[in-house]
Amino acid sequence: MLLSRLEARLHALGTQRVEDLYYLPGPTALRLLSLGHREAAADLVWARSLVYFGEQIALRGRLEYLTDHVDAVIGLDPAFRDAYVWASVVTVYNSRYITRRSIETSNRYLELALEQFPRDGNLMELLAFNYAIEMPVHARDPGEKDTFRRKAAQLYARASRMPGSARTAGFMAVEMYTKAGMQKLAEQHLRQLYVFSNDAQVRRRAEARLMDLVGEEEAEDALAEGRALFEGWRREYPYIPPDLYVLTGPRFGLADRDGAEEPQADAGPDAAPGDP
Repeated sequence: MLLSRLEARLHALGTQRVEDLYYLPGPTALRLLSLGHREAAADLVWARSLVYFGEQIALRGRLEYLTDHVDAVIGLDPAFRDAYVWASVVTVYNSRYITRRSIETSNRYLELALEQFPRDGNLMELLAFNYAIEMPVHARDPGEKDTFRRKAAQLYARASRMPGSARTAGFMAVEMYTKAGMQKLAEQHLRQLYVFSNDAQVRRRAEARLMDLVGEEEAEDALAEGRALFEGWRREYPYIPPDLYVLTGPRFGLADRDGAEEPQADAGPDAAPGDP
């Protein structure tokens, strides 16, 4: 009898679930209840969200109301960047099976974050990672897998030109273009990395990777124009972004005017030599 009771108790401890209840009002009601102190209310709900997540993980709960907590936080404070990042991670990695739906939920929070912080390279890189690594696993067919990779490549390419992204973002774009069978876009992006980057290590890596793709001779021809553009930018407009220099072009006429005569006004056919 004692052994049976012990076995039953262990079974109960291993299988019991605490009832998952959601006590918070919706975001609209919370904004009214905060009496104007929305950021402070967001902090309180944020703390409650962290506790809720920890309890559900410890008790092997279903996390049924995780997104409700996050929606309440960002509803109170849409500029709460950490909440978006946290939500994009825990909706996927939470000791449960990773599903397509969970990744799409993560994407939704990252897209909402980018609406608030459109120039945040780190947020864009996180979204690109989902499309590059997680979404292809759940693709319905090879065509959709390539679509996800193209989307990842575009996001990585944009992130590589924004502050906050890792040095590897541009090269991840190249790999995604290559895996999606878009080698010409991979080559084009490598040339852009070579021209627009101030990082000598990135430039060397871009040159080496381009040589791997197209061969040394063709890479040299492709990069010759890039080198000239880079040197012109450093010489003439080092204080503006290099992609803006592509639009402005080199300084107009400064090099030619040093040794050239000033243009003369047309004095007309009756003017004598030497007349102004």
